[in-house]
Amino acid sequence: MVVGVVTGAWGVRGAVKVDPLTYTDSRFEPGSVVYLAGAPTRVLDSRRSKRTIILSLDGVVDRNVAESLRGTELTIAPDQLEALPEGSYYHFDIVGMDVYTEEGERLGAVKEIIVTGGNDVYVVGGAPRDILIPALRDVVLDIAKERNRMTVRLPEGLR
Repeated sequence: MVVGVVTGAWGVRGAVKVDPLTYTDSRFEPGSVVYLAGAPTRVLDSRRSKRTIILSLDGVVDRNVAESLRGTELTIAPDQLEALPEGSYYHFDIVGMDVYTEEGERLGAVKEIIVTGGNDVYVVGGAPRDILIPALRDVVLDIAKERNRMTVRLPEGLR
C-alpha cells in the first residue's frame, strides 16, 4: 500500500520531502520500516513541515541520492495495515470493484477515486461514458467486499 511519494531532497544530508498519502503520521516515526522502490528501509528521523513530511532514511546518505528518489513511492507491507472501523474501506478495496444499480444493472467498475473536501467521488468506467458517483450513504447502498460488488442508487441526472 502506498503511504507517500518522495517529492524531492531536503538539505544536504540526504533527507527527503514526502507527500504523505496516509492519515497515520505514525507510519513515519523513527524506527518504522517503509519500502522504498520495493526495498525495506528504516526511518531514522521524521518531522512535519506544513503538508510535507521530512524523512531521514537508512541508506540515503546525501542530497544527490535523495534527489534521485523524486517520484518514488513509499509503501508498507499488507500486514502493516490498520484495521478500519465497520463500513470504512481502503481505496485499494474500492478500486476495481464492480458497481450495480439497486435494480441490478451493471454500471462498470471503479477506475479511480477522486478525493474532494466533502466526500470521495468514485469514477466508474462503463460504456458509453464514465459515471461520477458521490460516496454518500444515500447513494452507495451496499459494499460487499467479499463479492467485489457495490450497489448504488443513482441520483437524478446520473442515469
